[in-house]
Amino acid sequence: MNVVFLTNNPHLRSTTRALQYWLERLPGMGVHCRVIVPREGELSRWLDKHDVPCRIDPMPWPDRRKPLRTLRHTWRAMRWCRRRGVDLIHCNEHNTYPFAQALKSMMPRPIVCHIRSELPQAFAQWAFGKAQRKPDAVLWNTGAQRDKLVDRTVGLWPDDAEHILPPGIDVDRYRPDPQVRQKYRAALGLKDDAIVIGTASSIQPLKRTVDFVEVVEQLAQQDPRVVGLIAGRPKAGYEAYAAQVTERVKRSPVRDRIRLLGTLSPIAPFMQSLDLYVSTSEYESFGNSIGEAMACGSPAVGYDGGAVGEVIGPAGYTAPIGDVSALIAPLRNLIRNPTHRRDLGRLAMQRIRDHYHSAQTLKQLIGIYQNLRPEIHHVAA
Repeated sequence: MNVVFLTNNPHLRSTTRALQYWLERLPGMGVHCRVIVPREGELSRWLDKHDVPCRIDPMPWPDRRKPLRTLRHTWRAMRWCRRRGVDLIHCNEHNTYPFAQALKSMMPRPIVCHIRSELPQAFAQWAFGKAQRKPDAVLWNTGAQRDKLVDRTVGLWPDDAEHILPPGIDVDRYRPDPQVRQKYRAALGLKDDAIVIGTASSIQPLKRTVDFVEVVEQLAQQDPRVVGLIAGRPKAGYEAYAAQVTERVKRSPVRDRIRLLGTLSPIAPFMQSLDLYVSTSEYESFGNSIGEAMACGSPAVGYDGGAVGEVIGPAGYTAPIGDVSALIAPLRNLIRNPTHRRDLGRLAMQRIRDHYHSAQTLKQLIGIYQNLRPEIHHVAA
């Protein structure tokens, strides 16, 4: 089987973390991969290094005002896919689905669409609303994500087309590593007894990064061992909010113990250096960073936004969105009780291995592809 993945993410983070894992292992399972990315970047360089056929294309949406632009890009992508024997189109993010539909109009193939994040009502009706636009399989990250958006998608596709397919965590990459942990913390100049609390996400209002700063401030003033680390860069369009976060850190009474690290690649050493992970996001359809930190043995505490509670389960704590005090209470207890912290960290690691292991996700994905084989054979004929 030959599958082309369409992704709007040119980076090796967020939605392409799971994709990277799939691309490494699918060929050994009889699935040969091709990828279309919107522009050159980390992902395209990685694909080139690993000999994965890659096409750079902006994948424009159909636009009546500029019909020739979409037609031109679709035609070229169709020819590229045909030369590589593509049997199935997989949208790694639902934002690529309109281009996938245009591609299917020239090259009839089954389409798998992964809904990774928020799905606006207007987009859902426009992209999936007509009978000929129904995807052959729809993938949700979590049950919580599907339940939140069910009112927006009812009737857009058959119920049996839906599948819960978490992105999955590569537990070979994200696992405790004492040597990496010690080296990374030493490079940051952290003391041996430091209690490192981290978060990793884009800096934007939805992630409530200011709340994280407040959490660390209060805990650090109570315990001199506490250090807060923020990995991530401002999301485009939210530079003013990021400036507020930076200014808040500069004005903090514990500013020497709150650090803005920017974008980190790879992110695994950061996760392995933490003692506790905190998510202050208002909404996560899955929460890659939460799962990665848990896989590295860090208990997670977060706002119960979207799927956060579903992912953390009994291996951490959740609090109502915006309730900083409710976040601080379990963190304070974990800081004071190292035995509880270690036990919960082991539980967190085991939970990821049991429920969100990338190998399990990959096995499920292969099953979804195999269920589409009759249609693949039909369109190929």
